[in-house]
Amino acid sequence: MTDAPLDPQAALAQLRADHQRLTGAVALPDLTEAWADLEREVSDLETRSANLRGAGYARADHVQRHAEALRAALEAAKPHYGRVVNTASARLQAELRQIEPAAKRALDGQAALVAPVAEALKQIEARVALAGQQAEAVLSPLRNGRYAGQEFVRRVTWSLEEWGEFSGDKNGAGALLLACEAEWVQTGRGGDDPDGVLYLTDTHLIFEQKEKKNKTLGLFGGKTVQEVEF
Repeated sequence: MTDAPLDPQAALAQLRADHQRLTGAVALPDLTEAWADLEREVSDLETRSANLRGAGYARADHVQRHAEALRAALEAAKPHYGRVVNTASARLQAELRQIEPAAKRALDGQAALVAPVAEALKQIEARVALAGQQAEAVLSPLRNGRYAGQEFVRRVTWSLEEWGEFSGDKNGAGALLLACEAEWVQTGRGGDDPDGVLYLTDTHLIFEQKEKKNKTLGLFGGKTVQEVEF
């Protein structure tokens, strides 16, 4: 089943919209912005990684090395990415300029040119999408590295915040590596087993119960229980 052909006025309106959209798209501004966004995010990761050292995180060097490696990979890929985008953009803009005379006549009302110009624009649009795929092949591994770094920094930041509220004696507890929410399954009866935070330090594994008990209807009020269990 095929789509019904557009009436002449609708076809002309569609051509005008497609032409206007592609006039901007062939410069590939989205790909340029995608790289700028990635650079900003890596800079933010570098800053947040450096802040972990100031917060006293024991493995701050490890996190900073990841950020530095990501920065090095970004700088190494930058020339290639620039060539991919610039080469594709120059070619696409040249293709669009080539059909501009026919496009102008079609938009001025030469009905016989509407269909062939629309087809030419469709082909250019497909090549814009292909340029996006080629750029994504460069961006994807860098984005994966950025995401892994961001996620680890987020987990460490949360862990440090929880460690700052730790109710036990930190003397001899070691240097914090990571923490996570946990439940100590003692009875197997959900509500009866303590919920809290499991801390991993360079010398100990510590579980601190940290929850509200006896909440009304399971939602409201209750008493905060915070104590080290092991």
